[in-house]
Amino acid sequence: MTKYFHATYFEARHAFVRAAEEAGFKQIFSEEVPFLRGPSEERLSCSVVARRKPGNTNALVTTSGVHGVEGYAGSALQIAWLKNSKSLPDDVDVVHIHALNPFGMAWNQRTDEWNIDVNRNFVDEFPVRGVNPDYAKFRHLIVPKSRGPVWFAKTAAITARYGMRALQNVLTGGQYDFSDGMFYGGDGKSWSRRTMEKIIATHLGGYARIVHLDLHTGLGNHPGANQILYAGAAEDKNYARLRAIWPVEDIAPLGDARSVSSALYGTLPNVWRQVEETRNKDVLAAIFEFATVHRLAAFNALQLAHMARNKIRSVDTRAQRAAQRAMRAAFAPQDPAWEQAVIMNGTRPYQAALRALGPR
Repeated sequence: MTKYFHATYFEARHAFVRAAEEAGFKQIFSEEVPFLRGPSEERLSCSVVARRKPGNTNALVTTSGVHGVEGYAGSALQIAWLKNSKSLPDDVDVVHIHALNPFGMAWNQRTDEWNIDVNRNFVDEFPVRGVNPDYAKFRHLIVPKSRGPVWFAKTAAITARYGMRALQNVLTGGQYDFSDGMFYGGDGKSWSRRTMEKIIATHLGGYARIVHLDLHTGLGNHPGANQILYAGAAEDKNYARLRAIWPVEDIAPLGDARSVSSALYGTLPNVWRQVEETRNKDVLAAIFEFATVHRLAAFNALQLAHMARNKIRSVDTRAQRAAQRAMRAAFAPQDPAWEQAVIMNGTRPYQAALRALGPR
């Protein structure tokens, strides 16, 4: 395990806070998840650190741990950037939001304590109706009660009939009808969403320009590679602006033929127009997606996690612990080569974003 990565949420949070202090960043916000604890009874919180200077109107904002277990890579990147922050431009503020879904990170789950996929929770209003109706057709295969020969045969037949990409669209796009299913967007605002809205309203509303980097893992073909994703259309002006920031990076809109991701409902970048303080501000939001394992291995881990959770609604059973190990291997593999690739492939575009926010 490389020096920026850590084995547990508690260790990662401690290292993040320490790195921020050593770099001269100030902790400007910390919110604890009420009534919940981690595997070692540790308190769970989202922390925000910033380096701000009077008069600055531009800010680079990063978020880690929106998808819980994926936060180990995001946290490592934030720690690496903090430890190498001596050359930050004076005219750009930097804000790091650590572990937006601390429950998921601590328990090696992708969802929060209510099985909400936080990155499908940023819809404009609840309840959500008429979204992704095809999910219902396959939900018993997606999260079965058990997996046997009949399940494998049906799954193989459906995959052959519809194709992997079409099934990925149905599976991952987001759904709002089955609270025990995968990629469930919730029936109201999650704790993580309310916390993000509070951070923006309290600490980020005064900036004229913001570039937001949301850090994720799981999708891609080459472990450690980073595809930068845009939650909008290729024709959007903001997509062209992102291309200008990262002309040599692999970048694509969500759902595009070149994208590792399907089109998604309710993603975090929506929050900037949902919060009044930034609704009319110049915000460019991008998703950094670092590849881990083959998509079938990732799906297997997700399926095991949901099956274990639905069978016994506890996060501390033998089945749950086995599922958590599978999730960790799929979304935060403890492989030094992968960890080094993540740091390298994340730092280059991070530095480009800092330069883009400098004087025009």
